[in-house]
Amino acid sequence: MKREYRRFYSDLETVVYPGQTKTAAWSAAVVGEESDEVIIHHSIPQMWEWLKKQKGNLLIYYHNLKFDGFFWVDFFLRNKILTQSLHKYSNGDYFFKRPHKMYNKEFVYSINKLGQWYSISIKQNNRLIIFRDSLKLLPFPLKSIGQAFNTKHQKLEMEYEGLRYPGCKIKEDEKKYIENDVYVLKEGMQEMIKRGFDKLTIGSCCMEDFKTRFNRNNETKDYEKFFPNLYEIPLDKKFFSKDPVYGYTIGEYVLKSYKGAWCYCDPEKQGEIIENGLTLDVTSLYASVMHSQSGNKYPVGIPKMVKGSIPDMYFTKDGKIKTPENQYCFLRFNCSFKVKENHFPFIQIKDNWLYPVHEHLKTSDVYDRKKGTFYKYRTLEDGSIVPITVTLTMCEDEFNLFLEHYDVSNLTFLDGCIFSAKIGIFDDYINYWFGEKCNAKTKVERSISKLMLTNLYGKFATTPDSSFKYLLMGEDNILHYKTQKSYDKKPGYIPIGSAITAKARCFIIRAAQSNQKYFCYCDTDSLHLKCKIEEVRGLIIAENKLCTFKLENEWEKAIFVRQKTYAEQVRVSDKEVDLQITCAGMPNHCKDLLRFSITRQLKDLKPLAKKVGNHYVISDPIEHKFLCKKRTLEDFKGGLVVPSKLYSKTIEGGTILYKDDYKLKELDKFYQID
Repeated sequence: MKREYRRFYSDLETVVYPGQTKTAAWSAAVVGEESDEVIIHHSIPQMWEWLKKQKGNLLIYYHNLKFDGFFWVDFFLRNKILTQSLHKYSNGDYFFKRPHKMYNKEFVYSINKLGQWYSISIKQNNRLIIFRDSLKLLPFPLKSIGQAFNTKHQKLEMEYEGLRYPGCKIKEDEKKYIENDVYVLKEGMQEMIKRGFDKLTIGSCCMEDFKTRFNRNNETKDYEKFFPNLYEIPLDKKFFSKDPVYGYTIGEYVLKSYKGAWCYCDPEKQGEIIENGLTLDVTSLYASVMHSQSGNKYPVGIPKMVKGSIPDMYFTKDGKIKTPENQYCFLRFNCSFKVKENHFPFIQIKDNWLYPVHEHLKTSDVYDRKKGTFYKYRTLEDGSIVPITVTLTMCEDEFNLFLEHYDVSNLTFLDGCIFSAKIGIFDDYINYWFGEKCNAKTKVERSISKLMLTNLYGKFATTPDSSFKYLLMGEDNILHYKTQKSYDKKPGYIPIGSAITAKARCFIIRAAQSNQKYFCYCDTDSLHLKCKIEEVRGLIIAENKLCTFKLENEWEKAIFVRQKTYAEQVRVSDKEVDLQITCAGMPNHCKDLLRFSITRQLKDLKPLAKKVGNHYVISDPIEHKFLCKKRTLEDFKGGLVVPSKLYSKTIEGGTILYKDDYKLKELDKFYQID
């Protein structure tokens, strides 16, 4: 029987002052599903007493549980309010009890190995009180949720530093700010919940919806037959010895082929001011390559493993793989490679210390940084000299692109696996949500449909790795994270996860290659080209059609610093420009500071300043000093320092956010030597 919960939405405001060594919450606001009254408690202990008096099981959402949840765990453990239900196996490994098996006054929490918080579950008076992270369902800041969902209430602004403490008097403007935060969260979450999206993550919501549609439209109605757990199926011992390099199961074998998106900056244009270009975005890239309209097929079921080369009948005369429509293959091989002239590199090797992890390699030759030399050969123990080769695992799509872009030598096939394949697996799901996106009458409908289109594919790549973090009080009287390895999570179907990302990379890389002479930069689903729209070659440009590109903007100036770091200036009118800054790790506030220091436009000053009479005032002296200096796009480069980035630090009572400079690192170009 499914347990019923009463829903609430909550937020903490915490003590912030310069040089602090302790912290606490001075406001703990909560609003219920069935009431519009926001209750503002003056401390966590006060809210805890209120929670204990509530009836039934409670489900309470926080937007960024990593921050708010840390205060709750600190409160429970420091004051011995509750005991965390953390236990040891006989081998010394830790584990948490399941929430429904806990005793009263126990709690558990879910924090993955990367430090992402999902939930806190408390057993109190024979009922459950669960805190969940709404950020995992709505992966946007509250301000963006209010704008995208057009909520009745909108997020306000407040100065976080000040003389505040648990039990202090809360001013009226502070109350308004606090109330709006929980109202925006409640209104955004209600839009999700009324559509049935109440899982722990948006990815889980996508998968549940996909399974429902898949089972409804397949005669077998057996999801597990199409997408079995390949991490439970061992490699054939007759062909494969136990080798930790590529794993012991079919799932681990295929996982080696799974890679992320293609993000690449043309070295010749890197750091230069580029004039008069445009940006093209793929319309729903992952949905496009998943749909049958693309002609793409996808692996299903349990594969047949083969030792040595994939059968000759699957190869074309030029060495590419062409499997029948009802089959799909992955293969592992050794080779040497060098990128062809005027072709883009895209190979990354992440499990070999000889190669930089994030570099798109132009060659498999090993670079000696001290000598500034590439080496093609290595010497074995017996004194023989052999070519340097690498072992790669790829699906058939990426292998064919590999042959298009690289000169490949010393090629030796080691083994592979051949799956049955089907076209149109995702059509019903994509047709529905893409139709919802195109026909959306409100921002809410469009925002939700975009979430559903972009978050399904990742669930197929989920691995059994369930390693988690737990918290222990240290000798310094501060909670510290510890990590426990674990591998008992139900995985996704990795062949599809790998194939989807490979097909997406192939789609965008071939589009970039078609426009190689105009190319400046690519990031996942966008092309940034120095040309006019009529000069674009080989691409279909349309609105709201899968497998096509749309014109995102035309810019008059741009600078591409490196991956995930660039700026484009779009002319809005004769006197006004829109400077769009993308910079990984740089917060929006820092981008606003940099933007105004370049544009000097009033519209870019307003988000940073308070209006006093007819003047705009910057209250922070460090920010004021930064803004006094006029900058240009050329200043957006390695070595740039922008003030007021917020960093987190764990102290007694919880975590604090403190301001420090954001520093844009210098670019290391040593691997771009030809």
